[in-house]
Amino acid sequence: WLERKEGISVKNMATYYGDISYAMKKDGDTVKVKIYGKAKPPKGFVFKSPFLNKKIKAVKVNKKEWSRFTDEDVFFDELPVSLTISY
Repeated sequence: WLERKEGISVKNMATYYGDISYAMKKDGDTVKVKIYGKAKPPKGFVFKSPFLNKKIKAVKVNKKEWSRFTDEDVFFDELPVSLTISY
């Protein structure tokens, strides 16, 4: 589904901590994600990589270099957020 030209989006998905929406699009070895909504989990957010066989190499959050990530997850605290994830 991420290989589709238009990417994928989800709107107003209910969670325990409030609604969340996102749009995700792949561009070569990069995935761009916009996440927004009213969700406020007490320990912040975890974005799970959509790829099982690729490791995250670099992340930008709101166009700034970001260090709070692992090979498979990106951690952040607030919405809205724009992620640029390089593999």
